[in-house]
Amino acid sequence: MATKQKVRSTSARRTGRRTTLRVPETLESELSRTARQLGATENEALVYLAQLGADAAKRRRAVEKVTARRRQALIGSGAAATGELPSPEEAREAILAERR
Repeated sequence: MATKQKVRSTSARRTGRRTTLRVPETLESELSRTARQLGATENEALVYLAQLGADAAKRRRAVEKVTARRRQALIGSGAAATGELPSPEEAREAILAERR
């Protein structure tokens, strides 16, 4: 996995917790490809990919939070009490009211 490469990145040394981990075989080719693309070591590429994943997870949590608020707005719109789905206009109004 973390083999030394002739091309060395000019990135600054990172601060933070040091760790040792095993890279799953399913990620090996992507890790090598990313390291070559960045002109970096595989360790630097691994940190890069981890940051991309963390950013994606953060965006996903934000979307889930908005989805939950909108779902709650629809449930609270009164249509749920009748056991029916709200009309498109009721749904629109409930979502817009949640934004205010």
